[in-house]
This record gives sequence, structure tokens and C-alpha cells, in this order.
Amino acid sequence: MRYLIVIGLVIIAFSNQGCLYDKPQPLVICDSPAVVTYSGYIVPILSASCYRCHSRANAPANAIGIVLDDYASLKKQVPQPLLDAVMHTGTLVPMPKDGLMLDACTIDKIKKWIAQGALNN
Repeated sequence: MRYLIVIGLVIIAFSNQGCLYDKPQPLVICDSPAVVTYSGYIVPILSASCYRCHSRANAPANAIGIVLDDYASLKKQVPQPLLDAVMHTGTLVPMPKDGLMLDACTIDKIKKWIAQGALNN
């Protein structure tokens, strides 16, 4: 009987330890401004993730000549195909090409900017 109690306690002790590979996930805080502006939020996103292929200087490098480095050109891509490309939906090549999908916070800012009228502000 003692043997069973000792084995039971050992099993309980080890079952509460968790996997050695369990690591707490970092808390991701998305700063969600009330108003997403073109100059304050969208331009920095595009600059970091899109301009290397989709700027006037690099337009010949991208096969279909999509330019995103000025408001008038970007506005032609809003809401689609911009959202389909960055959200990896639809039939478009996922963007950034050969890169990781933009994080959820960044995509939310783009969607919010579009929902607020995609203004040049």
C-alpha cells in the first residue's frame, strides 16, 4: 500500500512540471491609435516593408509596376489588391514577396486606415 502511495505522489509531482519546452509566450501589445494617419503610420509601414520593390526607383524590378511610394499611386491599390496582398488572401502573390506576413498589429493599422477613409493625412 505504501508503495502505491509513493508512486502516486511521484506521478502527481512530475505531472505538474509541464514540458521542458514550454516557454511563456511574450505578451504582444498592439498600439492601436484612435486615428491611423497616412504620414504617421502607413508611410512607415510601406517604407519598411514595400518600397524596396514598390517605389518609383524600383518599379522596373517588380513585374507589374505597382508603385506605393506616393499617395495617389497607393490609393489605386486600396482596399484591394493591397489588403489581399498583405493578408495573403485571394489570388495575388503574398506580400512582402519572399518574406514573412506582416504582423497582425501592422495589418490592423492598414485596415483601420482604410476603414477611416484612406485619407492623405
